[in-house]
Amino acid sequence: MDDILKQYIVRKEFMKPNRDVYVVNAKNIRDVMKALKESYSGGIYLATIAAVDKVKENVFELNYFIHIVYLSKTIVIKTTVPRDNPRIDTVIDIFPGAYEAEAEAYDLMGIEFVGNKYLKRPFFAPVDVVAQNIYPLRKDAPV
Repeated sequence: MDDILKQYIVRKEFMKPNRDVYVVNAKNIRDVMKALKESYSGGIYLATIAAVDKVKENVFELNYFIHIVYLSKTIVIKTTVPRDNPRIDTVIDIFPGAYEAEAEAYDLMGIEFVGNKYLKRPFFAPVDVVAQNIYPLRKDAPV
């Protein structure tokens, strides 16, 4: 795995249970996903994308959980985008399963996935919340 991603890895971390986490720059997310897909064609899928609001760091963290069937292993590709300009390229054309996860992060956190023409509000958030332009999972959202 390290060989496939070596040119993109900023650092490597570990998450329980025994899961490798590869931190990459947001600008490289599509190249990382393409490299993984090409290396494990037909035996890899994007399980989900978990968005985390890191208010003190002024970023949103995006964790892409990728399952590699041949290895019976799930890895995490982690990146961040600034809270004041939360934009990152979509991976929906590489992993169509990204549709729901990108829609959720957009609707609930306000992270725009550039190139995903299916993003809309409301998707999960209630209509009244959307009408007030609130992203309900942001830590600074009014309650």
